[in-house]
Amino acid sequence: MSAPRTVAAPLRTTLPAAAAPPDRWYVLGMLTVVYALNIADRFSISTLIEPIRAELRLSDAGMAFLTGGALAVFYVTVGIPVASLADRANRRNILATSLAAWSAMTALCGLAQNVLQLTLARFGVGIGEAGGTPPSTSILADKFPPARRPMALTIFALGACLGAWLGSSVAGTAAERGGWRAAFLVLGIPGVVVALIVWLTVREPRRGELDAGYTLDARSTFPDTLRFIAVQRSAVHLLIGGSLATLWSWGLMWWTPAFLQRSHHLSVGEAGNSSGLCISLRAPPARFSPDGSWRNAPLPILVT
Repeated sequence: MSAPRTVAAPLRTTLPAAAAPPDRWYVLGMLTVVYALNIADRFSISTLIEPIRAELRLSDAGMAFLTGGALAVFYVTVGIPVASLADRANRRNILATSLAAWSAMTALCGLAQNVLQLTLARFGVGIGEAGGTPPSTSILADKFPPARRPMALTIFALGACLGAWLGSSVAGTAAERGGWRAAFLVLGIPGVVVALIVWLTVREPRRGELDAGYTLDARSTFPDTLRFIAVQRSAVHLLIGGSLATLWSWGLMWWTPAFLQRSHHLSVGEAGNSSGLCISLRAPPARFSPDGSWRNAPLPILVT
């Protein structure tokens, strides 16, 4: 009588924590620049509301759709599957492709001759930008050990302030000198070049190599992720608070340049520079700990 057959269990390889990659600071700098371009291309149209509205004869509701809805619908719906793909595919390639896509679509905004063309280009910007943040944060998690990730993500978050400044001051100056189309070209074309640099110089890190006890077959489905978030009270509170803060703060920032131009008779360049100065001063505070490492400041941040 033969011995009973056994089925081998799936191979689970537990990896010890490895040393941090030597290129981590370069990668952090590049990803911060990419994030700045992400925000700049998204933010630029808010600076250009008045000249676009005047030329294309749009109402405020029409401009609101171009600045918000046209981008947000695809940004949200595409962002989740892209994030899932970033858990399984080459994140560097996803990031470089997305950056090239949204930068090219931003440049196409500068070539638009009517509302339909501009709307389609904005759809493309939203689709491309959905692939920016998920692979970036995942790459940084595999470039910095757990104790240093808060510092790395704080620096990465500064890209939002830099990008908002670019989308305000640089876009406003370009529009004043060459028209609103020039602003999109000035912000979009360099992004294609940066995408090539990312693809050529940023190396895809090995997943989980800085986390002791990480298992190679550690995967989760989208429903698993939702169930995990649902039982994390802090995560739920952050999602609710972040949504409310974004609803208010982005709405305010989006229409500030138009308000300055309509009510205070500033030019598009002056309004962009004024808005950019205010935005650039809202960088998240940070401090050095006694051992010389960066930590997030233990103070609430109020963006006004």
